[in-house]
Amino acid sequence: MKKKAIILTIMVAMALSVTACGSSAKDTSSEKVYITPEGKEKAPLADAPKVTDTKTTKEKTQNTKVTEEENIETENSVVGYYKIVHMTTDGEDITEQIQQLAQMGTGMFAIVNPDGTGHMNLMGEKTDFNWDEKYFHMHDDTVQDADVEYTYADDTLIIKQDSDEMQFVRMSAEEKKDYDDGKYDKTIDEITDSMLDQAYDEALGELDNAYNDAIDAIDNSAKEASSVTGDADTTYLPDLSASKHNDSGYYKIMAFQENLKTYSADELAKAGVEFDMMLCPDGKGYAHFIGTYYDLSWDDGTIYVATDEGQEKMNYFKSDYDGKTIITINDSSMAMVFEYVKEADSTCDWTGVSGIAE
Repeated sequence: MKKKAIILTIMVAMALSVTACGSSAKDTSSEKVYITPEGKEKAPLADAPKVTDTKTTKEKTQNTKVTEEENIETENSVVGYYKIVHMTTDGEDITEQIQQLAQMGTGMFAIVNPDGTGHMNLMGEKTDFNWDEKYFHMHDDTVQDADVEYTYADDTLIIKQDSDEMQFVRMSAEEKKDYDDGKYDKTIDEITDSMLDQAYDEALGELDNAYNDAIDAIDNSAKEASSVTGDADTTYLPDLSASKHNDSGYYKIMAFQENLKTYSADELAKAGVEFDMMLCPDGKGYAHFIGTYYDLSWDDGTIYVATDEGQEKMNYFKSDYDGKTIITINDSSMAMVFEYVKEADSTCDWTGVSGIAE
């Protein structure tokens, strides 16, 4: 089985981590005077004629406003629009996945305003904050407010939270305009809905062609799966029994996409494809693919599968779609969506053999 590293789940975990860091408001006032959104005009001289050129005055006011705001950004160098360019989580560099995320119309952004306010945008979910020279004082309606420490140097904004680190750089003028126009506001649910809607639209529009393509693709996959005969040492699977297992259950394939070609559950079934997973509440389970079983261990957001080449790690995220609970696993070239069917068995006995056929 191919390694299926998913970036979206990591983003969700990070989003929850940072959002949970919101904070109580603090007085961020200073002796500096910041320009107001309405701008500021000088009073007319006593001897000046009392005739105002409205167009000229407006242009001067706007120019003065831009100049003063630029000065403010210079004085408070952290002020600006930022996009994430580098991220590590649990020591793993996921910068490449971050770039893929941006191509999907979402990402992680920090907007720092000159008036001491701002917001974090984590995959379309925005959290307001006040800021000073050391902290973002995050405010969230669902969790307790808290302070998040940041550092700024060489036009790079760095936020560290537990074992995760995010690095942001300033957006270009074009990127700022796109951000203000809402082009980076897609959420996880919207991305999932879009992928699944595409799957069903393609299935309805090109059923015959997709069916034939699915048969060819699945035949090749079946041959590869049946050729796996090596033994896998399941000691490679970590013991995750003490972790959280809120997503336990028995799941069946709902949609499969590879190389931009999408197959619905009906198409897979007609091609004789069976693909399901059992995630037991004790952290054990199995993956069943076309008559072949693979031992696995798991906790919320992560699945480890035993193969003939050792342990493979897959990350997933859970969401709701059309009233159904689903989990999604994907990388840059493929995606799998599984639908929750029923409660899982209490435990699962590992076979100790990779790719054992039923």
